Amino acid sequence: IIPELFFNGYREVVLDEICVNLIVLAEHEIPYQQLLTLAQGYFPPGDTNEDKSFKELILLKMEYLITNKILFVVE
Repeated sequence: IIPELFFNGYREVVLDEICVNLIVLAEHEIPYQQLLTLAQGYFPPGDTNEDKSFKELILLKMEYLITNKILFVVE
């Protein structure tokens, strides 16, 4: 449940386990590459194709979290 500032209410956003883990990992400000490295620990080791799929999955989940205003990116 995400509080809305301008609409005086709340908005529900569905989160899967990967999203929840990314939120926990990003609780403290860390670089994206470090977040990828830490998140990789939640998955079994794989080959190069799976590594590419893993990065695409994490990017997709990050975009979802950012779009829903759950995670914020700073420079």
